Amino acid sequence: MPKHLRSISSAVLCCGLVVTLGACSGADLSTGSIAPYGAANSFYPYGFQDTAVAENQHRVTASGSGRASKARLEKIALTRAAEIGVDKKKPYFKVGTVTHGVVCSKKTAATHKGRDSPENNRPTVTLDVTYSDTALDPEFRESKASLAEYKAAMDADTGSAEASQLDELKAQCGGV
Repeated sequence: MPKHLRSISSAVLCCGLVVTLGACSGADLSTGSIAPYGAANSFYPYGFQDTAVAENQHRVTASGSGRASKARLEKIALTRAAEIGVDKKKPYFKVGTVTHGVVCSKKTAATHKGRDSPENNRPTVTLDVTYSDTALDPEFRESKASLAEYKAAMDADTGSAEASQLDELKAQCGGV
């Protein structure tokens, strides 16, 4: 392999390793945010998830670290709800039920790989969302305009949860 290709290959490998280690450690490399806007997954549970419940109904859930405020999580879920409306070419959406919850997990002892699994208590918010081609009642919002509004609000948001929310989270998780 030519020398210049080995250097490029090594640089790419190092960058990949840094990103992987950051994701495994639970660090948010994207913004340092307590709840980033992005899809959650099994390796990084902070962000949003959505599920189609029916043709024009979705359930959107957002979760963040224990420091994520309920308001921040609602912004993430609302932004995703509006984004789904734009993607599905549904000009209007309506948020029905809003449910705040908590996901609790205990710290586990070292596994066969020798690493402890840290405690991961996190707040969640779930929205039941209905999409439509017309505003069927005054509670329907315009998808495209709302998406721009929610993204701007999220970009301006730098706040985190109050200490009382951290205590509440701990109490809901049984002091885990």
